Amino acid sequence: MNLIEAIAKRINEILKEKNIDKRQFCKDNNFSISHFNNILNAKNKDIRSDILARIVRGLGITLFEFFSSNLFSKENLKD
Repeated sequence: MNLIEAIAKRINEILKEKNIDKRQFCKDNNFSISHFNNILNAKNKDIRSDILARIVRGLGITLFEFFSSNLFSKENLKD
């Protein structure tokens, strides 16, 4: 998978783990649901670092915790 797909998958994993409703997440963190859905479905070809930082902060974790998943291992990421 590519990096954007791994980011989308990781966000979805955390939403599920923490039982966070995406609509409520968007409301609480001032995201449009359509933009957030595009991120969750890996439809954006890139994601700005400040947007990712806002998402991670809204999930209640650090960037280190976010990227410490095996999804981001060298073996899982393709160009």
